[in-house]
Amino acid sequence: MSKAHEIYKDPLPFLLARPLPPIIPTNPLTWVPYIYYYFFSRTPKQIPVQCTVDSSTRSCLVTDREGIQRLWTNGFFGKGNLSRSEPTWQVRTKRSLGLLGLDEDLVAEEITARRRLQRKRFKAQRAYREQCARERQLCIERNEEIPDHLKEDAELPKELTDPISSSVSPQNPFQVTVVPELEHLQLTFPEAFFLSSLGNLTVTSSMKDTSSIPLLRYFAEISAQNPDYSTQCSNKNAGASFGQLDAAAYIHPDNSFLVDLAAYYYFRQQGWVVKGGTKFSVDYLLYKRGPVFSHAELAILVLPCVGNSQKRNLKWHELHCLNRTVGQVKKTLVLCYVHCPTPEIMNDLWQHQKNMDQWEWSKLILSYYTIQCVSLRRWVPDRNRD
Repeated sequence: MSKAHEIYKDPLPFLLARPLPPIIPTNPLTWVPYIYYYFFSRTPKQIPVQCTVDSSTRSCLVTDREGIQRLWTNGFFGKGNLSRSEPTWQVRTKRSLGLLGLDEDLVAEEITARRRLQRKRFKAQRAYREQCARERQLCIERNEEIPDHLKEDAELPKELTDPISSSVSPQNPFQVTVVPELEHLQLTFPEAFFLSSLGNLTVTSSMKDTSSIPLLRYFAEISAQNPDYSTQCSNKNAGASFGQLDAAAYIHPDNSFLVDLAAYYYFRQQGWVVKGGTKFSVDYLLYKRGPVFSHAELAILVLPCVGNSQKRNLKWHELHCLNRTVGQVKKTLVLCYVHCPTPEIMNDLWQHQKNMDQWEWSKLILSYYTIQCVSLRRWVPDRNRD
């Protein structure tokens, strides 16, 4: 088993059984732990990770280093606020200051950057050889002697053959010896709710007591709060403040959190690793095992529908541009239609909140959201012939 497969072997941060030593068929002593756990096994106690709600970014922040490592290596949850994906700011900063070797403990972002430099170096070498071939041909046509640097067996210039690592020189003018950890993990609301439902995450907030309100409602309230809509709802309800309104008055069936949560749950239950797709102008990217092992295969665009009306309409030229962008990076665009319950049904569901457990109530609400996916591909005549 490779190092990456060993580190990221668990799909969820949920420990179902304690790790056991390898079994050797010819050694009966190695059977003892398996026999013991078969008769006396207990599910290990889950220690939840603590996170804090940040309503300004509509995310949950995890600052505990052990919790960050646990959530990322077991399911690829969240992203570093100072990194593209995996929280690696401290390692990259140490290397840029010369506190780590140039090839020591390379992280995913650095490996990607070096691959790009290698491709750029290869193109430069190819262009140089092509230029030498043209000049060599001119010399032959003019009956001139070919210079040594233009011969086929001539060596390439030094700047085109230096190792990639030598092109990156660390700089530490202030002689910094210690780099503090300033990075935290950002979890989206669907990710935080999903982990909380498994018992792996405890959500707290400095603005509100999250234990007195269902987490689904709290996230939906934050997602519904925008200045224009808050003023509109207050005007319709005799000047009442936004916090005093009934949830049914401003949390609509096509609430952005509820729609994203339904889509997130749907793809997570199918075994996909779900990550944000803002880079490619979509809502989600789906990985088979995770960004460490392969690129995303599917790009998901979430389209909420209430009744017979679609709440997010795209023009044809916008859809074609999006499909072409996704196709250029060898991904398949999937239109995910989230069919939401009607406002009448949603009002009835809000009335059941006080009489039900918050997770049972949340499960009841999500059961009224149905998913329909449509794969969209560009039609290329040269490639799609019968």
